[in-house]
Amino acid sequence: MLSGAPAEVDAVTSEPLRALRWEVATLRPYLEADPETRIVFQRNLTHDLAGKLRRLGEDYLRQSP
Repeated sequence: MLSGAPAEVDAVTSEPLRALRWEVATLRPYLEADPETRIVFQRNLTHDLAGKLRRLGEDYLRQSP
């Protein structure tokens, strides 16, 4: 969604879960029309990305000599 490039993802879960998937063409107009939902969506996306970057940095530091 951020880059416009398709994401290819494989995932394995240890427990049953429910997942949602939206087409960008459907999600984008909805988020543009509902600012409160857009803010929550962006906040969660930012939190997720920050966690991934933090873990990546920690992994890098562990591997550095």
